[in-house]
Amino acid sequence: MLFHILDNKNIKCIKEANTEQLIVLLRKCSLKFQRANSHLWFLSKCKSSKVFPKFIKIYTKSKSISAVKAIEAAKKKWMEEERKTWFVRREAIGEMKLLISTELMSKLNSIGYMYEEEKIVDLVREEAHRHYLRLTRKFERLVGNQRQADSNKKPKSLKWSNLLSLNVTGPIEKTKVNSFPVYDVKCDFYPRFKNLSHLYVTAEEEKILNLGLKHGFSSEIGKKDIFDLAADCEVALSTRHVSFKDQKKKCGAILRRIKDKKIRRSEFKTLKNLRSKIEDQNLIICKADKGNTVTIMNRSVYIEKINEYVRDNNLTITREKNILNKYIAQVKRCIKECPQLLANIYTHKNPQIPKLYGLPKIHKDGNPVRPVVSCTNAPNVVICKRLVAVLPELIKFQPKRSLKNNREFVEKIKNIVIPENAKLISFDVKNLFPSVPVQEVKDMIVNRLSHLSEPLQVEVKKTLDICLNQNFCSFTDQIFEIKSGLPIGSPISPLMADIFMDHIEENIFSSVDPLIASILHWYRYVDDIFAVVNGTWRQIDILLEKINLIHPNITFTLEKEQDGKLNFLDLGVRKVAGKLNFSIYRKSTFTDCIISKSSNHPVNIK
Repeated sequence: MLFHILDNKNIKCIKEANTEQLIVLLRKCSLKFQRANSHLWFLSKCKSSKVFPKFIKIYTKSKSISAVKAIEAAKKKWMEEERKTWFVRREAIGEMKLLISTELMSKLNSIGYMYEEEKIVDLVREEAHRHYLRLTRKFERLVGNQRQADSNKKPKSLKWSNLLSLNVTGPIEKTKVNSFPVYDVKCDFYPRFKNLSHLYVTAEEEKILNLGLKHGFSSEIGKKDIFDLAADCEVALSTRHVSFKDQKKKCGAILRRIKDKKIRRSEFKTLKNLRSKIEDQNLIICKADKGNTVTIMNRSVYIEKINEYVRDNNLTITREKNILNKYIAQVKRCIKECPQLLANIYTHKNPQIPKLYGLPKIHKDGNPVRPVVSCTNAPNVVICKRLVAVLPELIKFQPKRSLKNNREFVEKIKNIVIPENAKLISFDVKNLFPSVPVQEVKDMIVNRLSHLSEPLQVEVKKTLDICLNQNFCSFTDQIFEIKSGLPIGSPISPLMADIFMDHIEENIFSSVDPLIASILHWYRYVDDIFAVVNGTWRQIDILLEKINLIHPNITFTLEKEQDGKLNFLDLGVRKVAGKLNFSIYRKSTFTDCIISKSSNHPVNIK
C-alpha cells in the first residue's frame, strides 16, 4: 500500500482489514509519517545552511559566471520543489493515518487501542532517534565538504552579482548594481513586504518593513522616567501583602535592565530615511487586503484606484456645508428621544468624519483596492454598537444557516454523511456590502417589530434611520455621501448584511424547484457559503444560474471541489469514505509576520 496516496482502493483495503492488519498498517503509516518529518527537517537544515543534498546534482560544460549562477538558482529551485513534495506527502500520510486510527478505534476498546498505540509510539520514537543521528551525520558531512570546496575557490569580484532582487523596478544604474539586495524567496509564506511603486528600497529599509506595521521601536528612557517607574513600583508594592524587600529587589533589577538597555540608533536612522523617501517621492505605505503584507504604492495610483471606486459606486460629493454638525445634532436628539433603547449611552466628545481608505488586493491582477470606511470616531458609532447588541433579540433574529466562526462550522458538519454522488462546492457573494439594498433591509426589520410596544417601535425606527442614513466619508479633502449599499467598516453593516442574506436564503429554500432540493447542506459565514449538493456538475451550473435570479443586486460565484477537497475559511475540507476530514488551509497571501521579540511590546503578547 502507498501511504501517500489516498484513493478509493486504499480506503477499501482499510475498511476490509481485520484488527491485526489495521495494527500493522498503523505501525507502517506512523513510521512513514516520522520519516517524512525527518526528511523535511533535513531539507530545512540544508536550506538554512546553504548546502545541497547529494541527490541535487546539475552539470554543465560552461565555467562562465552566468552558468554558475544558473546552476545555483536551479539547485535552490530543485530543493524547494523537493520540500513542497514532502509537505504534500506528509499531509496525505497524516490523513491516511487518521483514517486507519479511526477504523482501528471502532474495532478495539479504548484500553486495547491505547495499549497498541503506546507500542507504536515507542517504536516510532526509537526509529526517529536512529534516523535523526543518521541525518545529522549526513548533514555534518555536507557542511564539511561545502567548507572545503569554498576554501579551494579563488576569490572573484562579481560586478553583477546582485541582480536577482525582486524589489527593483525600472532601469538600474551601473554604479548602484552591487548595492541591490538579493531577494530571499520564501516558498512557504507570502513576502512580508511588497513594493508596488518605483521606489528603490535598501536591504536595511526592507528589513525594517519586514517587521510589520505593528512593530514598536524602543525609545530612549530618561532618568525622570526611571524615577517615576520606581516610585510607581514602590506605591504598588506597599498596597499588597507581599515580601516588600524581596519584591523591591526584583523591581530594582528590572529597572536597571531598562536603564542599561541599548537603543539601536541605526534603526531610527533607517526609519527616518525611509520616511523622507516616502514623503519626497509622493508614496503611500499601507497593509495589504489579505495577510499582513506591508505595501508601498505611488500615491497617484492609490488615489486613482479610490476614485474609481467612488465613480463605480455612485458616491456623491455632499452639498451640505456643515454636515458633521448636522449629524452630531441628529445623534444627540435621537439619544434624548429614545430613553428606553439608548439608556446610559454617551456620544463621542470629538466625533470626526469617517475616513475612506483602501487596502490593495495583491493577490489579484492590477492590485485593485478594497475600500474601507473607518467609522471609529463617527457621530453615530455608539448608537450603531448599541443597536447591534439589542436588535437581534428585539426582532427575534435567529439565522438558520449563518456561522460565527470555523469552530462552529466543524461542529455542525463533522458528523454528517456524504452520499457517494454528492459534490462539495463553495458560493461567494460578489461585493456583498455595497450590494445590500438599505431600504429593503429597513422594511424587513420594521415588519418584525409588531410584537413590541408602540413607543419601543418608534425608538427602533429612529435609531435605525440614524445608523443607516448617516453614511458619509472623506477622502482627499472631499466629503462624499454613500447613497446605496453598506460601507465596509461600519459596526452595523455585518448585521444588516446578515439579515438580508438570511432573507435571500429563505427565498432560495422556499422554492419547490428540484435543483434546490438537491442542496443537502448549506452554511454561510458573511458572504462565503459552503454547500453539499447531490447532483452532477451540469446541474450545479444550472443551480448557480437559478439562485442568481433571486435578487438583482446579488451575484453568486462558484468554486468546485478538486479531487474531493474544498477550501473554506481557513480549513481544507476533504471527502473520505462518506465523511469529512479537516486540515488547516493557508491562503496564498498568508505571511509569517508576527510581533517580533525585539518589538517594544509587553512580553505576554509577543
